[in-house]
Amino acid sequence: MDKLGAGEVRTRRLKLALLTSLAGKGISTVVQLAALPLAINALGQERFGAYAMLAACLNWMSIVSITIAPGLTVEIVAANAIMDRNREARAFGSAFTFSLLFAVLLFAGTQLLVHSISLEKLFGAAYIHFASELESGITALSILLAMNVVLGVAEATQAGYQKQYVHNIFLAGGNMLTIFAIALLVRAKPTVANMIVAVYAGPLIARGMSLAQLLWSRPYLARGILAVDLTAVTFMARTGAAFLLTSVASFCYQSFSVYWAGRRIGPLAATQMSVFITILGALGSILMMFTQPLWPAIQDATMRGDTYWVNRTYLRLGKYLMTYVGVAACIVAVAGQHITHLWVRSAVAISGTSQILLGAYFLLVAWEQYNYIFIIGMGRFWFAALSYFTGALLMLTNSTWLVARFGVSGMLAAMCSGPLLVTSWAYPWQLNRLLVGRDSLRAATDISA
Repeated sequence: MDKLGAGEVRTRRLKLALLTSLAGKGISTVVQLAALPLAINALGQERFGAYAMLAACLNWMSIVSITIAPGLTVEIVAANAIMDRNREARAFGSAFTFSLLFAVLLFAGTQLLVHSISLEKLFGAAYIHFASELESGITALSILLAMNVVLGVAEATQAGYQKQYVHNIFLAGGNMLTIFAIALLVRAKPTVANMIVAVYAGPLIARGMSLAQLLWSRPYLARGILAVDLTAVTFMARTGAAFLLTSVASFCYQSFSVYWAGRRIGPLAATQMSVFITILGALGSILMMFTQPLWPAIQDATMRGDTYWVNRTYLRLGKYLMTYVGVAACIVAVAGQHITHLWVRSAVAISGTSQILLGAYFLLVAWEQYNYIFIIGMGRFWFAALSYFTGALLMLTNSTWLVARFGVSGMLAAMCSGPLLVTSWAYPWQLNRLLVGRDSLRAATDISA
């Protein structure tokens, strides 16, 4: 397939992925917005804070799938570009087997670690009256997250074929299951364990269906499970190491912020930070509808030397997305408190300082995310990861004194410090160097030809 034909296929698949991502992420956003007030009202603010603390504490398990997933996507893109079905099968089978082994070890290690540390040391004395619920919740969440590590292989493989739209369709259905589970299961028996099952089971079922569809449409992938390729695993692990670093940084910004505020201040602070993270997730999901399907397409264009397509997409899409981001950030900064009160309808509220910082953080992290997608799409995984991780380290350093002095607002200020000091300028600088450099190289090649 020539460059023009490949570009047309890439654009067509990207548009389809964007449309289904709009539906999937749109439903996911609606579920998030509807589920939070239902959950807080059903569990009560303190019990919901205990659930948020547990989820934040164990969500690091989901990071492990990043070790393999991005490298698998890159390997599938490369193999599919040259129509090498055996290489595709080896990549998929190796990733699946390795993920299964990793999930078993991860579950066993997590159970051993958690049961060797007292709940009071892990969560703090404020959560001790939820001890029995937290213990059962730890087991349930560990099982679900370990299963998610295995089934995440399907999502990464679909992305490699630029068929995220298939996964998005299933994920939309899984998200709908979540809202019904919260409304029925959690309301009937408001416990931390039931909340975990309600939130995590739906997306897990969706990933299982995505895997089944993948194997049905490409049955040759299944034979790769019996032929593990250590070279492919090494490549995926090496590629995934940069994404793993990024995911650790993302964990610090999201889950750790909930855990740290809840640990230092109490359950109500964990609930408040969970509300903030949900707001950011809902606003960011619209951005993710466009950026998530992008990087495999950018990777494909880069491998084919189509820098013009990358540059044009960056300028065109960025203009519209950052306009939305600016408007959304201003609305949160000005009216976040009123919106939250109407939405959650409880004592959870945003102070004036917190809502301004929340709007500022969304603006910074959206700009960061948009540039990050293009940088990794062009193969600069380690630059993107190290920059992001450096910002997270600055955030952690600042949070130690900002939370103690300013409470939840201090946590938000610390979160702003990372992208403000590092990635908001480092990413655009690197991307400009990549685009200008490759355009110059292509022009020189054309002249010599």
